[in-house]
Amino acid sequence: MSEKTASDVEEIYIKTIAEKMVYEKKLIVKELSRHGIQSILTSPKNLTVNTINRYLEIKSSQRL
Repeated sequence: MSEKTASDVEEIYIKTIAEKMVYEKKLIVKELSRHGIQSILTSPKNLTVNTINRYLEIKSSQRL
């Protein structure tokens, strides 16, 4: 929703809220990372693939 072009006031409102949510999620991931907590910021449809890739990345760096 944050990437769609807004054509009226309601869509501008929705787009603004969506952009704020994306920004806050990125801040949360950054804060978790600062405290050494691994997290994955991904869309639901890519969750499985990204989870496996992150696991393999962690395993290859011998942090697991």
